[in-house]
Amino acid sequence: MKSKTIRKAQSASKKIQKNSKKELEKLQRLAKEKLSSFSKTASKDMGYAKDELKELEERAKDYIKKNPEKLFLAAAGIGAFVGALTATLIKRKGKKRK
Repeated sequence: MKSKTIRKAQSASKKIQKNSKKELEKLQRLAKEKLSSFSKTASKDMGYAKDELKELEERAKDYIKKNPEKLFLAAAGIGAFVGALTATLIKRKGKKRK
């Protein structure tokens, strides 16, 4: 009687293993499909972003060519700000040491 029970258990175990293997294969296929889909979408999005950045770069170059004086004034203003900030920080550091 034990041998019949053991055979049934072995048979059930084999069925479970077979079904588990099938389910695992299904999940692997699904994961590959999703990854492929994600990869394609990411590639398209990267291409779009690259095109947008190229367009932005071209517009910036055109603006600079048309308005060099504004660029010069902006650079001078930034330089003056950084210089003033540096002088202030040096002055404060000097006071703390005394």
